[in-house]
Amino acid sequence: IVFLAAVMAVSACAGDTREARVHYVNVTALEGGDGFSWDTAFRHPQEALDAAHHGDQVWIAEGVYPPESLDGREVLRLAPGVEVLGGFAGNERGAWERDPSRFLTVLDGQGASYHVVTGADNAVLDGLTVTGGNADGGLIQGRYGGTFTGGGMFNAGVSPEIRNCVFTGNYARTGGGAVYNEDNSARISDCTFEYNEADFGGAIQNRGSAARIVNSMFRGNESRISGGAVANFEGAPRFVNSVFSGNVSSGVGGAALGNTSDADYTNCSFTGNRSDVSGGSIGVWQGHTRITNWILWDNRTGDGTELYGADGDVSVQYSIVQGGYAGTGNQDAHPCFKVDGQWGEGGLWIEGDYELLSSSPGVDRGTASGAPDFDARYNLRPQSLAHDLGAYERTAF
Repeated sequence: IVFLAAVMAVSACAGDTREARVHYVNVTALEGGDGFSWDTAFRHPQEALDAAHHGDQVWIAEGVYPPESLDGREVLRLAPGVEVLGGFAGNERGAWERDPSRFLTVLDGQGASYHVVTGADNAVLDGLTVTGGNADGGLIQGRYGGTFTGGGMFNAGVSPEIRNCVFTGNYARTGGGAVYNEDNSARISDCTFEYNEADFGGAIQNRGSAARIVNSMFRGNESRISGGAVANFEGAPRFVNSVFSGNVSSGVGGAALGNTSDADYTNCSFTGNRSDVSGGSIGVWQGHTRITNWILWDNRTGDGTELYGADGDVSVQYSIVQGGYAGTGNQDAHPCFKVDGQWGEGGLWIEGDYELLSSSPGVDRGTASGAPDFDARYNLRPQSLAHDLGAYERTAF
């Protein structure tokens, strides 16, 4: 039986239409399938992408999908306007039946792929785990970087949407262990970035990018130079309702680096990040960084600074900053998380729960100006008199 999406997509030929199609992928399928059903699924996701057209979807069943060769090739090259969905058991009739947290769909570069995924304009990657990227050499692509950047995913001059994905265990020699964004406006939401590594931006490097990152978690990422989780060069990225915890930098910015960029962070929580030099949470070299409705607490650094700016402008308002910081509505008071994160034996980060207790000085202390009307779990903001600080709005009173 072939299940087709009930959507009409316009082809490249004027006046020509075709019914958008679902292409099925299952690692346990027999060779030679046409991808028109679960029973005749493709075995490798790239087969489905090569057959797909703008407006189509690719459904991938649980399992581990390696690259087709070990010559540096990616596992998956996205196609413009095609949605790639993971988290299927392999018998669903509708995308709403999938469960990515239960049926893990893993794209694994096995340390051989320079990029596990390469992006495309208006493409969607949703519900997959991306791991094993190793951007350590090869031909240069893009304006600044290529196969030295974006071990998990490489987006130069293209703007995909990335949703509900986990990027873990990816490496880049220079920038963006998990994701590299260049000259684009990529959209990232509800993703987890953990244990990725690079020189600049252990998880993400944005260069000339207006990427928007919403409701995402950055933990345990590492930079060998600066920007433990994120490094922003040029561009104007925006981060909303996101948590940065337990990230490490050997240089500046335990969690994030700003360099000639115009970055904006709203309702984020930064805690337990470490820098060996300056800026336990963020370091800024030139450029401008705006911080609103934030919590910055227990981020450690060699010179004792939560925030560090060198020839840069860092504006902070309506935020909790350990040690204090000039600006409207700022406080130096323990945020009273439900559970504090902590560094355990052997340098292991033990995650906490960063919702706020009723006694928290962050409850009802934020501004609505420029703030989201939802929190990291899509609870409405505000729940009481005003927006809470940090990524989570308190819902129990």
